[in-house]
Amino acid sequence: MSASPHFLPAVPSFGVTGLRVRTCNDDEMKPELARIPGLWERVLSAGLLQTDKPVFAVYSGYESDHTGTYDLTVGTSSLAPHLSLATTEIPTQGYLVFEAQAESAEALHSAVFAAWQQVWRFFGQSTEWRRSYSADFERYDETLSATLHIAVERCG
Repeated sequence: MSASPHFLPAVPSFGVTGLRVRTCNDDEMKPELARIPGLWERVLSAGLLQTDKPVFAVYSGYESDHTGTYDLTVGTSSLAPHLSLATTEIPTQGYLVFEAQAESAEALHSAVFAAWQQVWRFFGQSTEWRRSYSADFERYDETLSATLHIAVERCG
């Protein structure tokens, strides 16, 4: 995980097609209510992910902020839209990028969670940036790393 995020001023828009759930961070902290692990299991068992293409986890449809409900779509940008799948459009905008690096595939989940904790701390202290809560995304490549792209606006 990097010490500080870097800014990408204009990530071009793109769509991600896959499976979706609606959840909130409070529920995800309780194993009996968590929906995200089951979503990843369904995506993997449905064979939706191609190993040579990046995988995206897109957070959108925010009710309010990090305490409210949101949609999570897991999929790829290379799948054709289909009636049984959800498609989420990522708008063109600026993102702060946080990095998660793991020693093994089993440790990647923990590394991504630690990166999210860094995101929450960063925005709790930042006077330069604020989250726009339009669409955030995690990007997974074939490596043991992920990047978290957090949609932002400059304060002031």
